[in-house]
Amino acid sequence: MAQASLAHPRISVPKMALNHIRVIRSFAADDPIRNHLQQAIGFYNLSDMKVEIIDVSTKAELVNAMNSYKGAMLIFDCHGNHGGKKESAWLHIGNEKVNVWELKHEARMTPLVVLAACSTHPVDGSHASVANGFLANGALAVLGTYTPVDSIHTAALVARLLYRIAAFLPLITKQRPVTWREIVSTFFRMSYTTDVLRDLQGEYKVINKAQYHKLHLDANIAINANIPDWLEKLQQGVADSTGMTRD
Repeated sequence: MAQASLAHPRISVPKMALNHIRVIRSFAADDPIRNHLQQAIGFYNLSDMKVEIIDVSTKAELVNAMNSYKGAMLIFDCHGNHGGKKESAWLHIGNEKVNVWELKHEARMTPLVVLAACSTHPVDGSHASVANGFLANGALAVLGTYTPVDSIHTAALVARLLYRIAAFLPLITKQRPVTWREIVSTFFRMSYTTDVLRDLQGEYKVINKAQYHKLHLDANIAINANIPDWLEKLQQGVADSTGMTRD
């Protein structure tokens, strides 16, 4: 892991390399989750970003789809699983269990990889995860999953990440370069805020819709301004809105 994490120099990716994102999808025609990600992406206005969905059903088609893509980010939309502590994890491509560690020297690796699949870096699996396989083969950053995941939630998260790139990147890069780490870390802070405030409004019913939107907007502004105590400000805002103490 240290070798994979430390071996690569920092690289610069022009914004235009993220204007074309390829989704490699592999589901049976009657799979109920087949269109979840496509539908979630269609919910957002991604301005100039082109999101291309390529369906594959064999390892050979997967390799062709990877090699013919020249952009900076690939998204894999399929089922995933692993073989426990002693075996590799895999992606389900058609009827094949594809071990991505075996794709080295066969398939082009993009700097950025997003895995919309279950258990791509499982907490109860071996080091030979799908995510680690992509890192070992040349990817510089991989977004993976520790456990089985809900397809609708995963689709929403990936679509929001694409919207983050399409809407946030043009604004911030007018002033300065931005690291992928910053894009993802701030994105997950906003995603966390959404989860917490939705529970406070929907499940616990301690804030109303207007309070939800104000708290979320204030938190997003603080997060994107890189204010270090954004979480404390969110906690205090919830306390003020509910009349409860921060404790």
